[in-house]
Amino acid sequence: MPDIAILAHNRMPADENREITSRGIDIDFAPDWVIEIVFPNQSQTHVTGNMLHCLQHGAQAGWLLDPDEKSVLCYARSLAPTISAR
Repeated sequence: MPDIAILAHNRMPADENREITSRGIDIDFAPDWVIEIVFPNQSQTHVTGNMLHCLQHGAQAGWLLDPDEKSVLCYARSLAPTISAR
């Protein structure tokens, strides 16, 4: 799961009264938009791979935030690159 997952309102988990549930939301599908943050102890390649996985499985967009580089890489599902391990 990404650091931040954003879902369209009509895809939010809801109870039997169609009220959006706010406790312990677990989803078994790709969120609409993902945000990954590269923390100091993480590999940017690993974090990018996590985000690309979401994009390849249905997310529409993703942002990769790198605080050390003060950068944001923006990806769209239709334009997302692929990553392969060596």
